[in-house]
Amino acid sequence: MKSLMHYSNTAIYSVEHRVPDDIIRTDDLETQLAPAMRRFGYGQHLLSTLTGINQRRHWKQDVKSCAIAIEVGRAAIKSAGIDRGEVGVLINTTILRDHLEPADASFIHMGIGLGHHCINFDIGNACLSFINGMQIVANMIEREQIKFGLIVCAENTRVLFDNTMAQMVHPDCPEEIFRRNFATLTLGSGAAAMVLGQADKNPQMPRIKHSHAMSNTDSANLCYLKSVSEGLYTDMSPLLKEGLALFTRNFSAGKEMSAWNETQMNWLVPHLISRTALEQLARLLQIDIQKIIHIFPEYGNIATASIPAALSIARSANTFKKGDQILLGGSGSGLNSMIIDVTW
Repeated sequence: MKSLMHYSNTAIYSVEHRVPDDIIRTDDLETQLAPAMRRFGYGQHLLSTLTGINQRRHWKQDVKSCAIAIEVGRAAIKSAGIDRGEVGVLINTTILRDHLEPADASFIHMGIGLGHHCINFDIGNACLSFINGMQIVANMIEREQIKFGLIVCAENTRVLFDNTMAQMVHPDCPEEIFRRNFATLTLGSGAAAMVLGQADKNPQMPRIKHSHAMSNTDSANLCYLKSVSEGLYTDMSPLLKEGLALFTRNFSAGKEMSAWNETQMNWLVPHLISRTALEQLARLLQIDIQKIIHIFPEYGNIATASIPAALSIARSANTFKKGDQILLGGSGSGLNSMIIDVTW
């Protein structure tokens, strides 16, 4: 099966993000966790030392994902300079959705006021869902099925985060439960949206050039979420090792097919949740760590929104110049890996 996809007429017309105002600092979490840390013989500052996360942001528990997705989706359409009636597909990539049925995309479609011709659906592939959505929309544009597509995600992880903290600070919490839930404390909340469209209609827009995917489902049990009430199970060390190894293989595969290499690449925008992952990724890919755009120190792990939000923040800061090669990608629970190559 051909896993390297080539694109000749797909452009990024806009990318927008939203983050909550409420800030939860790691120092405060470590103070609350101190009794448990002492009981298990861990250093009090283990969370900040391992992750490098200074803070994360959360909406209130009752804030609905669909409402945030509608807001950021409208912003992306406005920034793209198109009419909402031109959007041919809406894909919602949120993990923690408001509804099992119908798809949250239905409510987002209604809230934005998209046309009756615009198909809509949810997809799920852990933290890679957004760039999976980009690939689906790009494929539809290349086949001339649509002119424009909208991808959205809006992760409100507050309930999961609060439930996990309550469990971990409880004096009867077993060490095994404490350890398996530790990675949940990296979670933040955030949202993003992107409009992709036909590049020949606006040649000045950043162009999607390639995408490449790989999987290692032998590691599917290293991180999984059955329900918010049960919590997120994570076997941290093996997950980090296998996730980075898969991403490295994916990067190398694209390199062997001349899609990209560490010399030509100007920027990497990956899904990262910790300083440890950042440092190991730079070493494995043999790239300057300054080329890796990351937002986890101030925003934490915002799941599907991590990559598009980082791209949006960097764009707003005028980080990129015309002609820069930017790789978007990472590994997500499953394990799956995806890389999308963009020329700015």
